[in-house]
Amino acid sequence: MNGRLKIGDSGYNVTQVLELISKGRSYGQILGQLPGITRGDIRQAARIAHDFIIKHQVIDTLLEINVAPISLPQAQAGPQKWSAGEKREMIQLHRSGAATNDIARILRRPKIDIEHQLIHSGLISRTNERKEKS
Repeated sequence: MNGRLKIGDSGYNVTQVLELISKGRSYGQILGQLPGITRGDIRQAARIAHDFIIKHQVIDTLLEINVAPISLPQAQAGPQKWSAGEKREMIQLHRSGAATNDIARILRRPKIDIEHQLIHSGLISRTNERKEKS
């Protein structure tokens, strides 16, 4: 596979499609330029690129923050208010597939706070919370 991400059985790789998208090509132009490709293949290329970027943002964030565990004084101080930015970041991390423990480290909050916010945001149910603990 020579290290390139192929799109389904089309024979084309993701970078070929992304290059055409970046040049402003329409679906019709891409379909004409890459025979045998479908609209679904074009969307798949965009999804693969999106997922790759999101996963690497999570990894970069983990590496940049030099995350430290929450200290006892921080935990004893009680729950801290959530800013809108923190909530957005938590949701983005959750949707990108980050584990609750990783989100807690990135946001420097106890895992239980993350779980409560995810439940309150409707992103997980109490059933999911119990499953993740086991």
